[in-house]
Amino acid sequence: MFQNIINGTGPQGAGGGYKAVLDNLRKHDPRFPSVEHLDSLIKVGNISARVVVTVR
Repeated sequence: MFQNIINGTGPQGAGGGYKAVLDNLRKHDPRFPSVEHLDSLIKVGNISARVVVTVR
């Protein structure tokens, strides 16, 4: 699902997703991560490891 949102594919990515708006986002702040970087953070499949997310 998250890959669909990032890459603009599937029903969740209708309208182009993050990939479609990245250029506009970077006009306001060039630190927005690339599509490739976000894709590298996504694990696909049965992930059994417990993950803790810390928001700063």
